[in-house]
Amino acid sequence: MSARVEEVSVELGPRSYQILVGGELLQLTGPRLAALGLRGPCGLVTSLRVGGLYRQTVERSLRAAGFEPTVVELPDGEEHKTLATLERIYDGLLEAGLERRAPIVALGGGVIGDLAGFAAATLLRGVPVMQVPTTLLAQVDAAIGGKTGVNHRLGKNLIGAFHQPCAVLADTDVLRTLPRREYTAGLAEVVKYGLIGDAALFARIERDLDALLQLDGDALVHVVAACARQKAAVVAADEREETGARATLNFGHTGPRGRVAHRLSALLAR
Repeated sequence: MSARVEEVSVELGPRSYQILVGGELLQLTGPRLAALGLRGPCGLVTSLRVGGLYRQTVERSLRAAGFEPTVVELPDGEEHKTLATLERIYDGLLEAGLERRAPIVALGGGVIGDLAGFAAATLLRGVPVMQVPTTLLAQVDAAIGGKTGVNHRLGKNLIGAFHQPCAVLADTDVLRTLPRREYTAGLAEVVKYGLIGDAALFARIERDLDALLQLDGDALVHVVAACARQKAAVVAADEREETGARATLNFGHTGPRGRVAHRLSALLAR
């Protein structure tokens, strides 16, 4: 665990928001939402696995801050990032009577963040969403920038919307419960940020690699915050992928370089 906490701003005018990175942050979910002037009924969307680990902590935080959460638990896995699963979120939250200012908390990895974010973008023509990412990949990338959506039989993420979160809480302590392979895949994404635009971060990764592989709290907070700053800067410059600046974030994901992240994660997993 780490007492170190860093805050990163995503500067988007009236849609600006803060990313908080540190240990023991799940208990701040309710207070951070309340600080934004939100209250009353809310949604909590999570997966079965993550919910079993962290749902109670987040629910307690929300209730203590004056919220009344309706929980929607979804099955784990990319194969469930579909319109059918999205409808389960709509059903659960609409049946609970959620109204326009009721926020949704997305507690989970990238799939949950995408599903809950798209539900928030479209439910009642748009409600606030707080991203609480529980994987390293989501903390440094997927939870930041407002990309939401679901897959279609013709391809991934073909149905979606840009919908910026009202806040992001990246609790690095929860990374301790990640499967090793999933954690090292996230580390490969961290290396990517160093390669595309932050030589100091790359040097820090080289220096602290053993500490990162051992999930040292301070080392994790530093690199997650550094990646978040880089992602925030790119999003601020190209929020909706109109100038091409945001395409730099695809390094190692597609084309001839599409195997970069897989190779790095395989090496790190040894």
